[in-house]
Amino acid sequence: MGRRDCASGKASIGKIISLLDCNSAAVGIPQITTEYCAEHNWLIGSPQTVVKKIEQMYADVGGFGTLLLHTFDYADAPEQWRRSLELLGTEVLPRIAHLTGDTPRQAPQTVAAE
Repeated sequence: MGRRDCASGKASIGKIISLLDCNSAAVGIPQITTEYCAEHNWLIGSPQTVVKKIEQMYADVGGFGTLLLHTFDYADAPEQWRRSLELLGTEVLPRIAHLTGDTPRQAPQTVAAE
């Protein structure tokens, strides 16, 4: 597959993880564009951005214990892929080490109708 860019409507090499957005049910299929996925589904961007997205996702779903890495064949851009993994391991993972999945999930709060 190799390097692709958002402008072409194809996956970006910077994509670290692809996840389903919890709010996607409210979005129609035609509105799910590359730009939508980059903003709402994929954990892409600087290490700081990826950390913020992971922390927000963790809070939104009540915690989890494992992140899965979804990859493509980057044989034509091995240095970019290596750098992505390096940033994940050295800058992202240490900043999210506190998200262990051990914290019990809190029951959703409900508000009584008046």
